[in-house]
Amino acid sequence: MPVLKAAAADRFQNHLQKVISLAAYLAALVLVLRFMDGYLLDTLQRLTRGL
Repeated sequence: MPVLKAAAADRFQNHLQKVISLAAYLAALVLVLRFMDGYLLDTLQRLTRGL
């Protein structure tokens, strides 16, 4: 019985780690996309004003 509990705990820990990794990846992606959106939009506007 303890083996099954250990296996279940290990599976839960592995699942939790995947969820946390996915959440961190998505948060980083959102930050990068927000930065790119502001930076690239500003740069394109400056270029079009300069031309």
